[in-house]
Amino acid sequence: MPREYAQITPSVVRWARERAKLTIDQVADKLGRPPTDILKWENGEALPTLAQARNAAKLYGRAFAVFYLPTPPDDFEPLRDFRMNQESEISTKSLSFIRHAQWKAEWLADFLESDGSTKLNFVGSYSVNSPVEDVASSIMDTLGISLSEHIATRSHQKALSLWINKTERCGINVLRDSSIKSDEFRGFVIINDYSPFVFLNSNDSYASRIFTLVHELVHIWINQQGIVDPLVFNRVSNASDVEKYCNRVAQAVLIDKIELLKLWDSTKDITSIVKTCQDISNAMVISPEMIARFLMDSKRISRADYQAVREAGIELWKKHKEKQRESEGIVSPSLMAALKNGYLFSHIVLNAYQTGLISGRDASSLLNYKVNNFGKLFDNIPMRSFHE
Repeated sequence: MPREYAQITPSVVRWARERAKLTIDQVADKLGRPPTDILKWENGEALPTLAQARNAAKLYGRAFAVFYLPTPPDDFEPLRDFRMNQESEISTKSLSFIRHAQWKAEWLADFLESDGSTKLNFVGSYSVNSPVEDVASSIMDTLGISLSEHIATRSHQKALSLWINKTERCGINVLRDSSIKSDEFRGFVIINDYSPFVFLNSNDSYASRIFTLVHELVHIWINQQGIVDPLVFNRVSNASDVEKYCNRVAQAVLIDKIELLKLWDSTKDITSIVKTCQDISNAMVISPEMIARFLMDSKRISRADYQAVREAGIELWKKHKEKQRESEGIVSPSLMAALKNGYLFSHIVLNAYQTGLISGRDASSLLNYKVNNFGKLFDNIPMRSFHE
């Protein structure tokens, strides 16, 4: 059977490689081809096979169809960098992940608009000048969630699942992945009127991910997309006003201030502030760091106490991850794909494929998953999340 060659545009292929910050030699090594082949693809002397072109598109973090454009496209608008340490460079791998998410979000927005879906009225409904409590109430009301429901889970892991379920039912897709280090960034948000995307770094503790998710929801409500590293501790000069505002709203959403102080006054152990904060954390199902930050702001504990609680929480999560890894083993590829793509996005793409609205090839490209394994992917999506 003769080989099929991809009729790619050389200048677009070169543009994609350069935007991925990869050298000719790096690409050749990763694709298992001689550097001369890569050069020939880029100067029009030779064409890659379909398989080679698809592998290159995946490596560059681009949709395969981009290679067929007549000229290099205007690239996706770079996400604003809200991280505390903006001098640290984001890795090529992470940039690729972000571009894939942008492409998926753009595709989903176009698909939903063409399908007659209505715009999400909460996107950009407030600004950084809006009262914190108003935004907090709007988020809770829109998601249909309450603090009592949150606390009733009695588990940080179950509470995170509750928040993700409620968020996706509102039309916001939540991506989760552990291949990106937490010290690079803890999350990002891509905003449009039809299908905002939120990324949560699975290397963080469950409680930290809840805070990041709510923080990202605030970004959607005030229409400020970007890469974030939300911190409860805001007393640093280089924290942006947007991040400080988002943190304040997230705290207003997740903390019952009266109840927290009541628990502190009745259970505090001056010999172990760390233990007391962890006990209150378990009772209120929020992170010890959030507890300590609030207590520090309320003049109950010192900055040194806050830092001790924060560091103890990091160590506690490390130990939990080790135990979890030993007991649960390796996550299945189908579950990994569902988490990485988001339940909502996966559900919509698979449903579009089943109803004949998109081809198997397009669905496979969007989900980065083989068509003959779609059944396994379906099994890992809690369909009730979108039909209750």
